[in-house]
Amino acid sequence: MGVPFRYLLYPNRKQETTLFQWSEAVRWLWNHYLEKNRDLHSGTGELLSYKVMCEDLAALKKRHVWLNDTPDQVLQRTLMQLSTSIAAGFRKKGTGFPAPRSGSDRDTYLISFPDDDSWRLARKNVFVPGMKAGIVFGKDRPFVGTPVRLDITRRENDWFLTVICKK
Repeated sequence: MGVPFRYLLYPNRKQETTLFQWSEAVRWLWNHYLEKNRDLHSGTGELLSYKVMCEDLAALKKRHVWLNDTPDQVLQRTLMQLSTSIAAGFRKKGTGFPAPRSGSDRDTYLISFPDDDSWRLARKNVFVPGMKAGIVFGKDRPFVGTPVRLDITRRENDWFLTVICKK
């Protein structure tokens, strides 16, 4: 794990609409594969692996074309988080599956970009796939280390950028 640095994001209206769409896709994808895992586990005692979910994602995107509007890295990262969360729940006795994600305004939305070259930071802008212009963020303190992952979250009425740095 790295060192997190959290900043307030200032998306314009178009960017905020896109972030809401991505958040809904992430929420829907999480709940879809959570339900598939629950059904499979109740019938056979097995679980879908991350690899199997990613392979199935291509077919799912053909049936639900609106998923194509969300960057692949974000969808794959969501499946990785779900797979890790399910595995952790079964390692701890009695916890089992994670909770489904609700669509309420009070829920936290998470859009996560992995440590690859799909995103970049420049001054007070973050550039992510699927958006032509950078999203402005309030960089009030410098990073310590090398940025390796970005998380965009929404809590109540504010968007936040968390930059995970490796020392």
